[in-house]
Amino acid sequence: MDTTISQKGYTLLEVLIIAVIISTLFSWALSSWSTVIGNSRQRTLINDYHTLFSFGRWQAASISGIVTICPLANDGECTDDWTLPVHVFADNNRDGQPDDEILRTMSDPAYPSIVRSRTAGSGYLRFADNGMIHGRTGGIVLCTPGASTELVYLAINKGGRFRAEYDRDGDGEIVTASGDSITC
Repeated sequence: MDTTISQKGYTLLEVLIIAVIISTLFSWALSSWSTVIGNSRQRTLINDYHTLFSFGRWQAASISGIVTICPLANDGECTDDWTLPVHVFADNNRDGQPDDEILRTMSDPAYPSIVRSRTAGSGYLRFADNGMIHGRTGGIVLCTPGASTELVYLAINKGGRFRAEYDRDGDGEIVTASGDSITC
């Protein structure tokens, strides 16, 4: 008569192998998810700025006047601190303060995104009544840690058109057509 007892279960080695496989898959999925969230945050900010600049350009043509886009300091004047909410307003006297009411406001960018301007220190962009940039051109530098392309330059050309330039080679630098180097 056979008296062997069959035992069911897993060996310690099998359990360890499964644990290693699961932890590897989990860490891969977690890093991928962080990139998805970073890309989503970045795309939302780019769309928000595009909408804001398009609105400012359209508004300038609609009121046949100068429209300024900038963050406002506590005293109501344009500042170059783009961590503050950004405002769109009529500015026919070009003093960097709203003539009447503020036409639109975009809230400050959410952490961890970093936003700064390339406006030669003025902190504002202006549209003329024909929809073109009034004065000098400029743009916004957007740095979004966790996105697959962390550095994006949101440029406004003389014609008032918006475009996004990405750091496609991942070296942390964008070189503009004029040879300027943009970094986070």
